[in-house]
Amino acid sequence: PEFLQQRAELSYMDAIGEVVKNDPHVSTVRVFDFRGERIAGEAHPDDDRRVALARQAYRERTTLEAEDTARGDQIHYLFIDRADSVHASDTSIIVEVTYDAKAIEEKVAGMLARHVRTLFIGLFLIAFLSAVAVHFLTRPVRTLVEDVDAIAGGDLDRPIRVGGSEEFVHLGESVSAMVASLKEILQKLQDSERTLIRHSETLEDEIRERTAALEESDRTASFLLDIMGHDIMSANNVASLYSDLLLDVLEGEPEAELLLKAKAGLAKSVEIVHNVNTIHHIGEGSGAFKAVDLDQVIRSEIASLHIPRITYAGTTVCAVADDLLPEVFGNLLGNAVKFGGPEVWITILVEGCSDEVLVSIEDTGPGIPDVVKPRLFDRMVRGGGGAAGTGLGLYICRTLIARYGGRIWAEDRAGGGTTVRFTLRKAEEGGIP
Repeated sequence: PEFLQQRAELSYMDAIGEVVKNDPHVSTVRVFDFRGERIAGEAHPDDDRRVALARQAYRERTTLEAEDTARGDQIHYLFIDRADSVHASDTSIIVEVTYDAKAIEEKVAGMLARHVRTLFIGLFLIAFLSAVAVHFLTRPVRTLVEDVDAIAGGDLDRPIRVGGSEEFVHLGESVSAMVASLKEILQKLQDSERTLIRHSETLEDEIRERTAALEESDRTASFLLDIMGHDIMSANNVASLYSDLLLDVLEGEPEAELLLKAKAGLAKSVEIVHNVNTIHHIGEGSGAFKAVDLDQVIRSEIASLHIPRITYAGTTVCAVADDLLPEVFGNLLGNAVKFGGPEVWITILVEGCSDEVLVSIEDTGPGIPDVVKPRLFDRMVRGGGGAAGTGLGLYICRTLIARYGGRIWAEDRAGGGTTVRFTLRKAEEGGIP
């Protein structure tokens, strides 16, 4: 038996030598039988673990892999099935092949380093060739861009340098044609600008001349209006004085009624002249706004109109206005007396809110017709009836109130009559807000 074992070992050694010779990464090859006994190969210090792995490979009839952690080798256990139905014994063997992992790793590392060097060289060559190709291929584009930038900067006489393919030549010709068209358009624009400047200068001269003429006409008209208003008012006052004297003489006579009508006509004439002068002063501007004492203005108008039936509790509120504010109260109170009749009662209310003043003037007169209300504050609108005025008083009120930054409107009074309300900006203590 020992001879047979040595003979089998010798036959396996030949095969092992061939394997090692053909694969330099194989360090050792050993053969085990189905019992895990070593048939060929040298003993190993780690045989306990290795024999156990060989027996496991036989039992599982498969290939196993293991690692020698001490030396870093890779160990493969190959199951070779040699069983047959003729022989009762199992002659299958386990071949243990140990690979030198360090040599394999060194070889793989060397191959990887060569591949990396080859890759870097290839990338460098590709980048270099790409840069060269881009440089030569984009040279016409760069030249064209430089010329276009110069033209965009204002150098319209810059020639377009073209080269390369036919497409670049066509592109350069198109840009040159566009620049020529642009130069023509700019020339036309410059000609139009010079023409416009000439016309503008001529128009400015005409505007200055006409403005001066209008200002002179306005001064002349104002002067004539002042003279006419003064002379008409003087003539009306003289006529009114003689009418009063003549009424005393004709008291009780039939002619006295005619004289009263003439005196009413004079009063209307005086009112017209006064309204015209007021509108003229509004147009010119009566001065800067200031804090106006409403109580003083209201009491002064009540006294000047000799209103017998009036209720007014007084106020301490000041409003933002000017010297024409009494015209508003004068017109509204005068209308209440004129249209309300001798038995009319008038009530004046002043309410101070956070930033504005609300003034209400109520009367117990006949009220305002509905057809008149929408246009009550328009110019030349009269209330109708025998006491109709000139149609300017309420228009003046609306103009002044709007100028002061307020609103004015009329509504029916509860119980009959009319209420006219308007707002003014409230003046703070010490001046205008």
